[in-house]
Amino acid sequence: MLLTQENVGLFFELHRSLMFFVNQRLQAIPDRPANPDEFSSLPPPTRIKVRDALFKHLDLIQAFVDENPNRISQDELDIVLSWRHPVHGKFYVFRELKNYTVFLSTEKQPIAYGVLALTQPFEELIGPYLPVLVETVLLPFKNQIVYDGLMSAYNISFGSGIRRSLNENFKEAKARHGIVTSLPMSATPMPAKSPQANSKLGRGRAIVKGHLRRSPAVEELYPAIASFVRTQGHIEIGDQEGFGFVARALDYGGLVFEIGQSENIGPGDVGTGSGSCTAGQ
Repeated sequence: MLLTQENVGLFFELHRSLMFFVNQRLQAIPDRPANPDEFSSLPPPTRIKVRDALFKHLDLIQAFVDENPNRISQDELDIVLSWRHPVHGKFYVFRELKNYTVFLSTEKQPIAYGVLALTQPFEELIGPYLPVLVETVLLPFKNQIVYDGLMSAYNISFGSGIRRSLNENFKEAKARHGIVTSLPMSATPMPAKSPQANSKLGRGRAIVKGHLRRSPAVEELYPAIASFVRTQGHIEIGDQEGFGFVARALDYGGLVFEIGQSENIGPGDVGTGSGSCTAGQ
């Protein structure tokens, strides 16, 4: 589902004005556009640099509202102020529903977000075959959730075992919070679960965490794994009931990589790569 044409125009007007203001303050890119419209004509990788700079200085949103350089209305300032609650990360574009597209976060406890597209349906941006792994920013907009018009899509195909695992994650996410359709999401208590229920990997599960300094043999044999565990996150390896052998790597932002093998999954089921797509501004 798309945001209405009127609201799309307002979103891009406000977003480009904020990004132009941020670049004036931080000079995140070498070429300094003369106005917000000129900023919006820059290529997506350039605009992403400014967006990423904003995440390190979210106080600039309040500064923009206080200064109100474009003399916009209070209602519009309130929209910009709500962007102090972004959700930035990797998501599975998981399912098309009537009122929104479900984005499933890659966190250890996934959250399902109902997201509206902007000028193009998501299937035109990333293709009709879901799930697709993307990186983007979700923003609140008039009691709905949109993405910020900049999206990087990873060229990864998922085998049937991983798709089933994502289905289970989606069910768990709905049980915890429902499908989140506004930001910031309200805090809801998580239902208590037994340790066995909380574990996605069953018998034979092994978690490798940051204790490899005591295991020099492991570090010598698997230097890439050792470096990842010491500096970024942890690795889980084991049998997952119904899916067979599963290995996944998680950093502190969520799932980085997962591969599974069952009757229906072969070595050629998972490919890698990435690309970028953007909505017109």
